[in-house]
Amino acid sequence: MKHFFTLIALFCCLGSFAQVRISQAYGGGGNGGATYNQDFVELFNAGGSTVAIGGWSVQYASATGTAWAVNAIPAGVNLAPGQYYLVGLAVGGAVGVALPTPDATGTSNMSGTSGKVALVNSTTALSGTTACSNASVVDVLGFGAGSCFETAVFPTTGITTAQSMQRGSNGCTDANNNSTDFALGTVAPRNTGSSFNSCGGPTPFISAGPSITNITSSFGTASASQSYNISAANLTPAAGDITVTPGAGLEISTNNISFGTAPILVPYTAGALATTPIYVRLAASAAQGAFSSSVTHTGGTAPTATVTVTGGVFQNYYNTKANNGLNVVTTWSTTTDGTGASPANFTDGYQLFNIINQTNANYTGVWDVTATGNTSRVVVGNGTAPLTFTVQPGADSLTGATRVDILNNGTLVLLNNRRPFLNNIANGSTVSYAQTGTTTSDTIRVGALSYFNLILKDGIKLLAGNTTTVRGDLTVNNVLNFNGPKATPFATINAFGDVNFINGSTFEPQPAGDAGRITLSMNNVTGGPQTINAPGVDLLLFRLRRDSTGTDNDIILSPTANLTLGNSAGGGLQLAQGAATATTLTMANSTLKLIGGAAATSTSLGQLFTTGSNIIIQKSTTTTNAGTLRFTPNSTLNQFTVDFDAAFTRDSILVADNVTVTGTLGLTKGKIVVAAGKTLSMGAAASFTGGSNTALVDGKLGRNTAAASGFVFPVGKASTYRPVTVTPVDATASVYAAEYFPTAYSTLTFTAPLTGISNTEYWDISKTSGANATVSLSLNGTALAGATASDEVGVAHFEGGNWVSVSGTGITPGNSTTGTAISTALATFSPFTLGILAAGTTYTFNGDGNWDNPANWSNGTIPPATLTAPNKIIINPTPGGSCILNNIVGGQQIIATGAQIVISPNAKLVLPGNLVIQ
Repeated sequence: MKHFFTLIALFCCLGSFAQVRISQAYGGGGNGGATYNQDFVELFNAGGSTVAIGGWSVQYASATGTAWAVNAIPAGVNLAPGQYYLVGLAVGGAVGVALPTPDATGTSNMSGTSGKVALVNSTTALSGTTACSNASVVDVLGFGAGSCFETAVFPTTGITTAQSMQRGSNGCTDANNNSTDFALGTVAPRNTGSSFNSCGGPTPFISAGPSITNITSSFGTASASQSYNISAANLTPAAGDITVTPGAGLEISTNNISFGTAPILVPYTAGALATTPIYVRLAASAAQGAFSSSVTHTGGTAPTATVTVTGGVFQNYYNTKANNGLNVVTTWSTTTDGTGASPANFTDGYQLFNIINQTNANYTGVWDVTATGNTSRVVVGNGTAPLTFTVQPGADSLTGATRVDILNNGTLVLLNNRRPFLNNIANGSTVSYAQTGTTTSDTIRVGALSYFNLILKDGIKLLAGNTTTVRGDLTVNNVLNFNGPKATPFATINAFGDVNFINGSTFEPQPAGDAGRITLSMNNVTGGPQTINAPGVDLLLFRLRRDSTGTDNDIILSPTANLTLGNSAGGGLQLAQGAATATTLTMANSTLKLIGGAAATSTSLGQLFTTGSNIIIQKSTTTTNAGTLRFTPNSTLNQFTVDFDAAFTRDSILVADNVTVTGTLGLTKGKIVVAAGKTLSMGAAASFTGGSNTALVDGKLGRNTAAASGFVFPVGKASTYRPVTVTPVDATASVYAAEYFPTAYSTLTFTAPLTGISNTEYWDISKTSGANATVSLSLNGTALAGATASDEVGVAHFEGGNWVSVSGTGITPGNSTTGTAISTALATFSPFTLGILAAGTTYTFNGDGNWDNPANWSNGTIPPATLTAPNKIIINPTPGGSCILNNIVGGQQIIATGAQIVISPNAKLVLPGNLVIQ
């Protein structure tokens, strides 16, 4: 293929490389209306022979950019004639479906309208606006306004995120002109599994791959096998054999059972061979050291296809001779019984020093196991029997270049601040960072590796940045000031097992340590609960997280642990959904505190099961509220406190499920918003502190009580605090609830003696069970609209489709801006508000004895035998006294429609005569 870059014609011939080309490019991945969520570049072999493209790269730069991003193609990749190869690039957003499985992946974020893509036969980055004239460039596509192109850029006018740039004839067209070789079409990515496309007549070919890399064996023993696939098409004659020939040091098989060094005949029919596996292994006769060979495939007049096989043959040594120290070659033998030869040194390549004898697992001085290419290493254990190897402190150390493998049941204890390179950490193994010392120079940074069991013991331990994976259990034992780095990348612990903080382990205290807080991800992939065992420990973390996986998993926080989450940058609680049920964090007599910018992630489906625990919200920064708390049924809190920073304006926490506070509800600053249909309840012994326009419960607040004393519900809405008091008439166990609404009730009709009601607010108060009670409502600095000085403001109750007066003690004068109105004792509850009562006379019995004694009535006035609206009688005898209804004219006392008789709580009204209420 000849290339034209800007106006410069390149007349050099690119030989066999010319047949592999860019056949499709898509830069709209993830954007609005996108078909796929990922950008890609598709390659195609238009020639008649297989091309090895392993070690090549797809490179991208903006239209006028000089820096090229390299997206490498893995080593060993062969592309057969007519075969496609898909390179997935950046995921551009959430829009669109996933690509068919990419054959390689990169990170370039392509423009969909303007840029340049180059196929390069190396992974060396191009440089410059016209760098695609470099001899390493195999093909180039400039589009939109690219500065590199063949003859002319491909115009992308009118392109959408459902279209890609596609080379004509499914990849065959190539006139060395980007503007005519390509066209816009419905995006349709193809990979190596897609149907082949032949350019021209049928060309015989054999496809074989991928190459085998990193295959290893022990000297004198055949290796485990690996496999690759062969296929073929267009072969002549129509029936025959493909000859598979192993190179030196290799054995092959078609069934993974019978291996040999002789060639194998694989029959084909109809000129083709369907995909067939070939198994290959290193022979026992392979020489120690680096290994490189190949398997060839011939027949059917097709070009020879070759699969390269590379790796190494290791000589195993065991510490089974006389105990002269691990750093002395005469301790080592090629046999487990100690009768074999010793190594010449510790620096030759492809040597494994297996520590299997516990009594010989010691050394003095410095032990250095290094080799060119890092091909030699120390191996702890035999994978079965328990064994511990300790890297000694002080002068007795392993060099930092010495590579160490820890096998199953092997334990590596690190006591030296100079540590070896941890190479392979097997399942069932343990690594213990046990260095002592509490000065700055003693600080140990734990490598961000994938461990099985990890123990951090004594001294000062800090995590390196990025993710430290612990597939078994993590134990932090007597560690001082545990934390992570104070600059990006921050540290994450990805824990699959239990996490233990014991024996006085501490975190770096706040605020100094806030910038280095750790994210703890509890991600057991096999299902079942995980425990954070930290009794009495202050766990200071950036975030506690459970990621979304395919398994259910609950997290148990040990009793008395204190979990503080967040720093000024964010963090908090993020418990994602498992396979079937939400992740539950179980807390008993422990504390969860959100500080700084922390939040309980609103999109999280995790939930809390709490018994006697505390939740304290002390958010002080970032632009979000404190998120959402979800609870399992029967959860209780000892303390629930919102104490946002005074200057913080986003000050709410959403409670999405029922939960009961048994101790203290603290309303210092912040709003507890209760989701619709849910209740935040307070137990019989609970109390609250605070309450204001900036500290309230927005939603339904319940109260359990067994006392005959008033309880204030600190409810409100948004920035309006409108508490209401409910007072039971006796000490019966009772359950009430209240919620405030700063708007008119849906129905505003009322009956006499009411002459008006509030059309700006109401309280929805309910009684689930228990004693009758009075309701107390207060004015909030503004007079009730429509009330005059001669009126009275009282409590109105919605009954039977109308508002009715249940006023016991009203507020006068009626145009007051403050004051409290108290209802009569009620058996039924529903919406309440403040109502207007027209002026009338109130007759109050406040003595002891007969009704007809003027001395028992305030102002000495006995009410008339027929009391009419809007007049009212209040029976409130002297404490311990009673009111005796007798000597009434006509023998009865009539309370006409609209008039009221109010009997105060615990008052006694004795009825020798008749009381008629109309």
